[in-house]
Amino acid sequence: MNKKERVKIRNNEIRIVLYSIVMFTVLSYSRIVAKAQEFQKACEIIVVMDCSQSMREVDREAAAFDFINGLASALPSHYHMGLVVYQQEVIASLPLGSSPDMVEDALEGLTYKQYGDAGGALLEACRLFLEEDTTKRIVWISDGEIALYSTQRTQESVDCFHQALKEIQKQGIIVDILTLGEKKTEEETIYSASEISGGVLQEYETGEILSMSLDNYLFSVLNNKAKQVGSFWGNSGEFTITLPDCHMDRVKILLLGKQENRDIVVSGEANELNVRRGANFTSIDLLQPSSQVITIHTQENNGEEMEVKAYLFSEYSFLLTADSFFQPDTRATRLELTLKNPRGDKLFSQNKIGEIEVALNGEKQDYVVEGGIALLEGSYEESTEVEAMVKFLDSGSYYYGENLAKETILIPEQEKTKPDWLFWGILLFFLGANGIIATIALRKKVKQGVSQKIIKDKGIPVVEKETGKETFYGKLVVYVIRNQEEIDYPPAEVNLFARCNRSVITLEWILDICSLPLTLKGADQVTFRPGRDKNLVVKNKGKVSVLKGNELLLKGSSYPLYYHEKITFLFDEEGAEIEVHYKDLKPNER
Repeated sequence: MNKKERVKIRNNEIRIVLYSIVMFTVLSYSRIVAKAQEFQKACEIIVVMDCSQSMREVDREAAAFDFINGLASALPSHYHMGLVVYQQEVIASLPLGSSPDMVEDALEGLTYKQYGDAGGALLEACRLFLEEDTTKRIVWISDGEIALYSTQRTQESVDCFHQALKEIQKQGIIVDILTLGEKKTEEETIYSASEISGGVLQEYETGEILSMSLDNYLFSVLNNKAKQVGSFWGNSGEFTITLPDCHMDRVKILLLGKQENRDIVVSGEANELNVRRGANFTSIDLLQPSSQVITIHTQENNGEEMEVKAYLFSEYSFLLTADSFFQPDTRATRLELTLKNPRGDKLFSQNKIGEIEVALNGEKQDYVVEGGIALLEGSYEESTEVEAMVKFLDSGSYYYGENLAKETILIPEQEKTKPDWLFWGILLFFLGANGIIATIALRKKVKQGVSQKIIKDKGIPVVEKETGKETFYGKLVVYVIRNQEEIDYPPAEVNLFARCNRSVITLEWILDICSLPLTLKGADQVTFRPGRDKNLVVKNKGKVSVLKGNELLLKGSSYPLYYHEKITFLFDEEGAEIEVHYKDLKPNER
């Protein structure tokens, strides 16, 4: 099957039922995944392909190219793939992050010829890796020998090979060698690369056998999380796959096994679908599926029997947030954990509660789900910071996001009312003449609640005037705790570092930047200035109550706000409560 036949999809070959409007392109999806690689660690993988003359003897049908195309189509999103193809020099090189289409285009039209500079190719592959903290792997397909047209050139290639081995050990690169034909024993060979790096050395008699062994490399070596969801043997087959939910960003279905000259019909609902095929694989890629039932029908046209296995894996992007609420009547604290995907769908649900484990400060916790929120009840003697963590037990899915959330639980102190001896003395002195008045005064005293403490503006080094030296750092995370319309707004962020060129910003400006349509009187009178030591200087001149913890801030005075502290704004007239958290930026957010 040539490239045009693979790319062209006729109506009688693939029929798709897509009822949803396309909301996200492949590029926007990849950007979402790129920003959320913290939980599922990124992996860099470079395929090194020997395209020398000697490979023709062990791969007459060039089936090794089909293996590479199948690998590029089957990898999850956190894998970033590159390619190096060599003869007596490197003839094709793709950087990390190349798409399956780019890999297929690079291999199109290549044939086995000339000699093979294996050492130079391995050195080129090492240079393609980035310097980030990622898992690095090389997949080397070759007959195993290092041979060029002269003894001198062969020795130069061997020297490059040993130089590359040093770089492999320095970077911690794993080298898997998939060798074709009989293992070489007398020539200069590449086999030591796998042993030195801790990779695997797998021997295949021909390229065709390698191409039909894609599942072995995916699941035995790379430990891909795909689950087998069906299989068939014969001239035709049909799969009906029921997805667990419709909150995933991506679903990939892999059909592995010999399946040339076949028709495929896929029925389902998704925002976008891509189908890639080879002689021994089919990859069906659905972005944001909106139906839980996917049906696939395949039939061999030439009457040859197929032996195909179907595998499925899904991908989720998520954001974990934690909020705590103190209950004065019971002095217990309720911790609320919210797990959302980028579209705002809540991932905690009653039917999947067994697939998500929650821990606080490393200890597993029981929880209940109400309205898509995980609720945990606990008692604390004093204010403390807790670290909530989620663990996904679903073995057939990948999760992209930060699975840790920190929350400061504030426990108000129980204040004891001190006796007012002067009051009681005056009361006793005038008891006979003013008994009724004294009784009323006493009742008022008893009814007085525990008042909020006010932070006195003393000893706080705040610079009120612009000095030209201070600048904004960190970011602000804004939470709408309540509002009159009872709208559930998602948390919003404002990146201040190197992006805010103002000398002072207001709460009104922050809400506007966060696209929160709230009209709050006095928000324009609450100001934030850059302070020293990377803090923010907060001043309130408006008709709004400002709390830092459980303490009320004086109007007209300035207070510092440091990293990982939060401040609460109460707008009684509008019935709104806003929380602003000041946090440091992570390196990848700068």
